[in-house]
Amino acid sequence: MLQAAILDCLFLDLFPFSDNIFRFTSTFEAMAALERGEVTAVMGPLAQLEYAIGDGLAVHQPPLPAFSAGDWTIGAAIHFSHKPLAYTVDDVIYAALSDGRIQAIFDQYNVTLSPPTLR
Repeated sequence: MLQAAILDCLFLDLFPFSDNIFRFTSTFEAMAALERGEVTAVMGPLAQLEYAIGDGLAVHQPPLPAFSAGDWTIGAAIHFSHKPLAYTVDDVIYAALSDGRIQAIFDQYNVTLSPPTLR
């Protein structure tokens, strides 16, 4: 809910015409509304949009000049008191990216993987 509240505040600031912005409980619901012509666009995580897309629709990213960042890196949050666990999770993610396991998961669902830059 915090994420939704933050996004709502962001959109209310950026788009004062928020009466024209509809909120759905899932990307699948939003994409179904797009297919029915009830909305003209859907915004969401790329993999969810690609997975839920119907025939005759396409995913594209228009310019978003009001956003300060066009891309976000996903991270894992682990309490600082569990540093060994955090290092293990990092190692597992790195290994799965490196050996193609994560790519295979994305391929299975026919969605695009945009891996982070590994440091």
